[in-house]
Amino acid sequence: LNKKFLGISKESYEELIKRLTHIIHCAANWRFDSSDEELYQTNVQGTASIIDLAKSVNKNHGLSKLSHISTAYVSGNLQGKISEDTLTDKYGFITSYEKSKFQGEKLVQSVKDELPVSIFRPTMVVGDSKSGEIKTFNTIYTLLRLYLKGKIRFLPMNSSTKINIVPVDFIANTVTELTFNNSA
Repeated sequence: LNKKFLGISKESYEELIKRLTHIIHCAANWRFDSSDEELYQTNVQGTASIIDLAKSVNKNHGLSKLSHISTAYVSGNLQGKISEDTLTDKYGFITSYEKSKFQGEKLVQSVKDELPVSIFRPTMVVGDSKSGEIKTFNTIYTLLRLYLKGKIRFLPMNSSTKINIVPVDFIANTVTELTFNNSA
């Protein structure tokens, strides 16, 4: 695996540079049991590699858009209303995942003056909005899957409990629409 060329041959990488117009970067390691090094490698170094590709495309013929899928959790321990331009690490992070996504997003933010960049910060991305299909089966996802499939009529929790989730197809459609919309 040649990390310098995103794991593909140099020839394939150079062909990508000539042909790409848009990049949607959604690769991430979100596994909470991953080591800090594994998270950094994917969420920070991987993002740096995509930025390198985007710069090469832009230099070659102009990049139309680099869309980066971040997370709402780049805010870490910061509480209250958080504006879109608030990106700081001074409040710390609950998980190493949050910290690595923060670091990756900082890299993207650092090139927004030289590349056409859009950053998306979804919350917990879960299954399909129509079928309710969810591939991760921990407790909350299992309950949501049963609810979305109509197997249970309510979620067993306090009515004041807030769960911030969004279906994966909604995110995919929104990111695609906004990436290819020149006025967005």
